[in-house]
Amino acid sequence: MTVLINIAAFTAAWRLTHFYSPDETEDSGKTLFGKKIARHQHHLPDIDFFEVDTLHGGKFIESWKLDMEPSDGVFLFFHDYTIEEDVLISRAIETYREGYTAVVIFFRGFGRSEGDETTLGYAEAEEVEMAMEWCAYQYPGQKIYLVGRGISSLSIFRAVAEFDLQPAHIIIESPQYSVREVVKKLSAGNNLINNWLTSFWIGNIHGFHLDAFKKFNGEKTPWIDLTSWQQEGEVRWLNVIDTATYANKYGG
Repeated sequence: MTVLINIAAFTAAWRLTHFYSPDETEDSGKTLFGKKIARHQHHLPDIDFFEVDTLHGGKFIESWKLDMEPSDGVFLFFHDYTIEEDVLISRAIETYREGYTAVVIFFRGFGRSEGDETTLGYAEAEEVEMAMEWCAYQYPGQKIYLVGRGISSLSIFRAVAEFDLQPAHIIIESPQYSVREVVKKLSAGNNLINNWLTSFWIGNIHGFHLDAFKKFNGEKTPWIDLTSWQQEGEVRWLNVIDTATYANKYGG
């Protein structure tokens, strides 16, 4: 029985972190081994002033950007396991219209970025670091704001803690602090998947220890958790921008 449970957890871990072509995926509900997930495909935004670029830091990473000149700062947007393009694009446009450069980053395995796998936010922290370094080079002297949701919140938290990044502010929606939390969220409703064992095998498959990284210090780096905002009603993105940038604009 123990062997079967571990085989199931290993297979679920593999399928959660590897993407397949549409003809390889399975249209199934709850399964002992999890479902095969099709690689996310998207269309470039049909907006003339969006530029598409590629960051290269060991892997080719797709980015969309809206360059504001002059700019009051740079907002870096990172996505969740399921990419909500309409939300990313609308928030990027609102940010741009408020006088900021907006850059949308697609992690490895997503969109046109290199690879066909994900570590659910763990190793993607390297791409957060790479994106910040790229922005610091492209936009010298500009304040950089990090925006994440779900798996990218884990990436941001780990990148800031591990690589000592110093963003002006962090904005997080649906924060996830560990791979275990991400697995629990992604497998919600499927009680056939053992979350702890699946997380353990994800670490083994991708070569990292689940708890072997520094924890994010929310007192050292200013950040907004939009969860409390959402509980009070609809979140207006312009209010989020104003809150995140207030100290840098007015010194308060």
